[in-house]
Amino acid sequence: MPDPANPNKLALARKHFYLSSSPFNLSTVVNLKAEPSLRRYYKGVGASQQFIDWLEDNHCETVYCRELTGDEANCEGRDPKCVPEFAIAYRKALTKLNGDQELARKWITNYEPLSAPQFRTGFFKEKTDWLKSTIATIEQGSGNNFRIRSTITDKDGIAFFYDLCPGTYYLSSIAPIEIGNNAILWESVKPIKVEGPLNQYTKVQLAFPPGENTNSKKIFGVKIALD
Repeated sequence: MPDPANPNKLALARKHFYLSSSPFNLSTVVNLKAEPSLRRYYKGVGASQQFIDWLEDNHCETVYCRELTGDEANCEGRDPKCVPEFAIAYRKALTKLNGDQELARKWITNYEPLSAPQFRTGFFKEKTDWLKSTIATIEQGSGNNFRIRSTITDKDGIAFFYDLCPGTYYLSSIAPIEIGNNAILWESVKPIKVEGPLNQYTKVQLAFPPGENTNSKKIFGVKIALD
C-alpha cells in the first residue's frame, strides 16, 4: 500500500507490481531507458497535451480506464482542459447516432480519433511487450527456475498477493511509474518475510522520495519497507 499521508498516493492507482522469491536486481538486468513512457509515446503519435494531461490526472494509460463524463465529451474549445480528441470523436458519434447524446458519450471510443489503434491499444501493447520481455530476462537470470507473480492496485493504490507460502519475497514495480515530471521505481533491497498462518497478511508500505515534483525528468529508485 502507498504511504497514506503522501498527497501523491493516488498516483499508484491501477498500477502493476511484481513479487519474486529472488532479488530483482533491476539495475544490472533491466534497461530502464527502453521502458515505454506514456508521455513520450502519446506525443509521438500526435496526441494533444490536453489528452496526455487527462491520462496523467486520472492515472490512466488508455482512454478506456473510465467512462467520460458529459462535460468531458461535449466540451468547448475555449476551456483550457478541453481534450480535442474527445470533442472530435463526440461530434462524429452524434452524427452517426442520430444526435443521441447519451449513446454518443458511452460509445465515444468507437469513433476517430479515439478508435485509432495508436490511441486505443498502442501504448498498452508497447508497455506489455516490454514488461513480458523484461520479466523473462529477470526469470532467466535468476537460475532458480522460478516465476514472478503480478498484481494490480485498486483505485486507492492498494493491492494484494494471495496464497503465498511462508518464506521470503521481494517486491518491485519493475517499470518506473510516471508521477508529474518524474518516473519512480520501487524495489525492495531486503527480503520481506512472510509467515503463517495463511489467513494473515504482511503489510508493505510504498514510500515516495522527497522532492519528487521537480521540473527535471529523472528516475528515482525507492526502497520498499515493511510497515
